[in-house]
Amino acid sequence: MPAKGQLVAEGAYTHHHGDATTGHSTWQFSKLAHGGLLLDSRTTFTDPPAEYHFTYQVTQHWSHTQVTLRVEAGGKTVTSEQRAAGAQWSAHIEPRGEAARESAIDFTPKHEVSFTSPLFTTVTLVRLNLQIGQSRGVDAVRIDSQTLEPRAVKQNYACVAEEKITVPAGGFSARRYTLTTDGSADEDSFWVDRHGIVLLYQSANGDATKLTRYRRIER
Repeated sequence: MPAKGQLVAEGAYTHHHGDATTGHSTWQFSKLAHGGLLLDSRTTFTDPPAEYHFTYQVTQHWSHTQVTLRVEAGGKTVTSEQRAAGAQWSAHIEPRGEAARESAIDFTPKHEVSFTSPLFTTVTLVRLNLQIGQSRGVDAVRIDSQTLEPRAVKQNYACVAEEKITVPAGGFSARRYTLTTDGSADEDSFWVDRHGIVLLYQSANGDATKLTRYRRIER
């Protein structure tokens, strides 16, 4: 990963479906000179084969600024630059071998941004600052994992309980959350540490993400 800013934390995840390991991710948080944060992650999936890389910037107050993404899957490569631009979330999307396209949807400072990575969940949880027993519905931009096209969704986060949990990276005191999207009955569950780092994410479709390595430089 590129070294940018002052390193805050770094780690790795494994991705699973049932008993099968389907992929691996590495990630890091860095503090930029202006006080904002840069989140950087690379993921390789083996079933089905796919590779993802993104950098995600937020301000020192955790406001969304921009995301740069690249996905290689299904024999196609797509890159995208997306950012908060006034009252819109603006996306420039470039599929290799095809014409670039522009996309924009309504966006406010209260909107969240969602993608297929626990790091986006971390940013949302820090921003929401839910206490045990609290829940909140939010408007969000969901970035499609294949096309990188953004779309508007409604999500509901709930902070359910405080629990002890053990993952490959070790034992933690954690808060358990649930997430539903667009009013679906399907519910994801995930556990995070006191910094908002996702320790275990269990999707309603049977996928799971586990923290396998974790090093925090800034406490």
